[in-house]
Amino acid sequence: MTRVLRQRFPDAFEALDECLDEADPLDIVYPGNPHEYSDVVLEVLVLLAQENADLSHIGRQRLDGVLRQGLARRFGEDPIEARVELAVDLILLRATMTHQS
Repeated sequence: MTRVLRQRFPDAFEALDECLDEADPLDIVYPGNPHEYSDVVLEVLVLLAQENADLSHIGRQRLDGVLRQGLARRFGEDPIEARVELAVDLILLRATMTHQS
């Protein structure tokens, strides 16, 4: 499943993985131990598949909602609000920059 989603949505997969690790909404990432949110990335990509996981065309509210769904499904804990907002900001910024280039 991971390989299929990574091949189908390479830009979105990378953006979600890196931005979630950077924002760290559950405070679980330790230095030198990346990809703590890979299961969340998979959940989010499945939820966004109808939109082709094109992050440059996903609205803030939709992205926030699917991130929260993915976090809840994989961790079942409440995330740190400010860090979820940071993750959304980082993902949207990256999507905008990628779309423009």
